[in-house]
Amino acid sequence: MKDTVLYSLAHNLVLEKVIRKELNVSHVSAQDQWADVLTKPLPLPDSFILETN
Repeated sequence: MKDTVLYSLAHNLVLEKVIRKELNVSHVSAQDQWADVLTKPLPLPDSFILETN
Protein backbone atom coordinates (compact mmCIF):
# COMPACT_ATOMS: atom_id res chain seq x y z
CA MET A 1 0.00 0.00 0.00
CA LYS A 2 2.76 2.44 0.95
CA ASP A 3 4.58 1.88 -2.36
CA THR A 4 1.40 2.56 -4.30
CA VAL A 5 0.85 5.85 -2.49
CA LEU A 6 4.47 6.94 -3.08
CA TYR A 7 4.23 6.00 -6.77
CA SER A 8 1.01 7.97 -7.09
CA LEU A 9 2.56 11.03 -5.46
CA ALA A 10 5.65 10.85 -7.68
CA HIS A 11 3.52 10.36 -10.81
CA ASN A 12 1.33 13.36 -9.93
CA LEU A 13 4.39 15.52 -9.24
CA VAL A 14 5.92 14.69 -12.62
CA LEU A 15 2.61 15.14 -14.43
CA GLU A 16 2.10 18.53 -12.79
CA LYS A 17 5.59 19.69 -13.85
CA VAL A 18 4.99 18.50 -17.44
CA ILE A 19 1.68 20.36 -17.62
CA ARG A 20 3.37 23.55 -16.32
CA LYS A 21 6.16 23.02 -18.89
CA GLU A 22 8.75 22.90 -16.08
CA LEU A 23 9.80 19.41 -17.17
CA ASN A 24 10.21 18.04 -20.67
CA VAL A 25 9.82 14.27 -21.02
CA SER A 26 11.12 12.71 -24.21
CA HIS A 27 11.88 9.28 -25.63
CA VAL A 28 15.44 7.96 -25.41
CA SER A 29 16.30 5.06 -27.69
CA ALA A 30 17.63 1.86 -26.17
CA GLN A 31 20.99 2.48 -27.86
CA ASP A 32 21.38 5.77 -25.94
CA GLN A 33 20.35 4.46 -22.50
CA TRP A 34 23.47 5.14 -20.39
CA ALA A 35 21.93 3.33 -17.41
CA ASP A 36 22.27 0.07 -19.34
CA VAL A 37 26.05 0.33 -18.97
CA LEU A 38 25.65 0.15 -15.20
CA THR A 39 22.94 -2.52 -15.02
CA LYS A 40 23.75 -5.18 -17.60
CA PRO A 41 26.62 -6.31 -19.78
CA LEU A 42 26.76 -4.87 -23.27
CA PRO A 43 27.87 -6.69 -26.41
CA LEU A 44 31.53 -6.01 -27.20
CA PRO A 45 30.94 -3.54 -30.08
CA ASP A 46 28.65 -1.33 -27.95
CA SER A 47 31.00 -1.24 -24.98
CA PHE A 48 33.93 -0.47 -27.28
CA ILE A 49 32.05 2.50 -28.78
CA LEU A 50 31.29 3.88 -25.30
CA GLU A 51 34.92 3.57 -24.23
CA THR A 52 36.26 5.35 -27.31
CA ASN A 53 33.90 8.35 -27.16
